[in-house]
Amino acid sequence: MSTRTSIAFSLPLVPVKRRHRSSVVPAKGGGKAKVRTFTDAATASEEAAVALAARVAMGGRPPTSAEVHVVLVHRCDSGRWPDLDNVLKAVKDGCNRIVFDDDRQVVRVVMERRRVPKGGAGIDVRMSWEVEA
Repeated sequence: MSTRTSIAFSLPLVPVKRRHRSSVVPAKGGGKAKVRTFTDAATASEEAAVALAARVAMGGRPPTSAEVHVVLVHRCDSGRWPDLDNVLKAVKDGCNRIVFDDDRQVVRVVMERRRVPKGGAGIDVRMSWEVEA
């Protein structure tokens, strides 16, 4: 028998434009060159805020290895509307190894954007998964 487990959290987060820079690192001794990706400070800060909220919502539970469903609401109070998939990416990256082992476990996503009065911007997140009893 299994039971449905869920967490929810909200953040007054205004998603930033995701900027990942890549650079090639020359190989030593004639081997293959490697590509390393670096995350800019604004994106890292955004992911850290999501991670903190997720950690609190998990209440000390370990990450799940089950398939995860995500409901995401982006509350937007300005004319600047970042792509919803970028908002989702920040949430998934921030929850990696906190809510789930790997973001590939997310199998269902429901997203929407709501216009809100000035000062009400942010995100509301709910994640759920089945737990074997």
